[in-house]
Amino acid sequence: MGYIITKISTQTCPGFLEVYLYTSETNDLRIPRFSAVDASLESRRPLKVPITIVTAASGNHACSLEAFLYHIRTVFSELRTDPQADARVMDERIRNGKVYLETSRDLENIRKKVKVKKVHQTAKNNSGTIDEARKFMEQNRQDAGSIQNVSNINEITNEVDEYEVQPRIVMYNMGMGPSKRKKRRLKALIEAGYIDETVDLDFDKYPSFWQLGDETRGEYGWKAGIIEEVTQRILEQSSGTKKRQLSVDDKEVLGPELDEKTPLYSNASASQRYEPSIVLWLDSGDRVSVGFLRWLPTFLTHYGLWTPQSQDTMRTWTHPGMLQYYRDSIDNFSEEETNCNGAAIAFDIRNRTVREGIMKEWVQCALVKDCIAPEGSSRENHRQDQAALTYLVKTMGYIDHVCHGFGEDFGVQVNQDRYCKENIASNPDHVISN
Repeated sequence: MGYIITKISTQTCPGFLEVYLYTSETNDLRIPRFSAVDASLESRRPLKVPITIVTAASGNHACSLEAFLYHIRTVFSELRTDPQADARVMDERIRNGKVYLETSRDLENIRKKVKVKKVHQTAKNNSGTIDEARKFMEQNRQDAGSIQNVSNINEITNEVDEYEVQPRIVMYNMGMGPSKRKKRRLKALIEAGYIDETVDLDFDKYPSFWQLGDETRGEYGWKAGIIEEVTQRILEQSSGTKKRQLSVDDKEVLGPELDEKTPLYSNASASQRYEPSIVLWLDSGDRVSVGFLRWLPTFLTHYGLWTPQSQDTMRTWTHPGMLQYYRDSIDNFSEEETNCNGAAIAFDIRNRTVREGIMKEWVQCALVKDCIAPEGSSRENHRQDQAALTYLVKTMGYIDHVCHGFGEDFGVQVNQDRYCKENIASNPDHVISN
């Protein structure tokens, strides 16, 4: 069964400017099944699920990182968090930052004190939330007629006064390069409490092709590795789970055949009893809405994985060599099959099916050059981490639910790097470094 999709524009939720309402049958249209009303209401529910936002930057992206951190702090100011808890979080950030600055090899030549301008919290204004939600519901009833299975507005009303969980920020430093100015800017951001945890990526632990070359950019394999590192630390800290060792057989030339008959086939929507925990990768050029952060846990409860689609198709950005690694062919996929956008990816890391299925295989592919960056591939014909994730999404049970809809449809903007200087200059609370 398919649906006719009506696109509705709304200003009631920042970031959710375009949402989709399913109305009747049509052919093979796959967008996550959330109506306009559902999306609006879910984006207003208090954020109760822990989210760890992960990003990374090298010296080439220092400007983008700074603008990203300012943006994230502004978004967090819209959450209804406990002021006492916020103070404890800030204290912990400062402590963690001091430890990092004392041990980081990348920043060891700028140990002297950096002058930092005091940052004040943006005032929170949550008035009118319920009225807006009710108005939006009425508007959709008028626009689309009767809508079935609408969430109970009273649930939102009762939850509005609850405190929300502020996401954590983990930043991987991939090397600021020789510029002391960039290193001092990063040091100032750390001392000002913009980051919960800063980590220098240890490239020596990983394949040599992960090194950041001018053209290859490490084949973007490090992205899956960073997400895996963060995931394992969270699981270890909360339950003492033994860390999974990443390894690669240099002689391996073929990967596993993935289909519905293999143990790796995912059924993420299967019932599992656990407290969810989300790892959300965001490129430093991304911008997100608070509505998206509140909505995301609901989607991951059903599917365990979220990422939007990118421009063009799977055929455009998947080199045949990667499919040969999996003993597969592009001919087995539709010409219009969407391509996943690796700029924003979210996993429910406590969903064992997701963690031991698609997450594990994505990391294994990233460790093997013949998989993530086969001979003859380049940025002109292949999207490395995106291509690998796309293939796994299409073959491991997510084809109907993930990589459908662009980031803007969910309240996420990607590739905003080009505006970083303007964003920094316009921020009244930007840090000052000597």
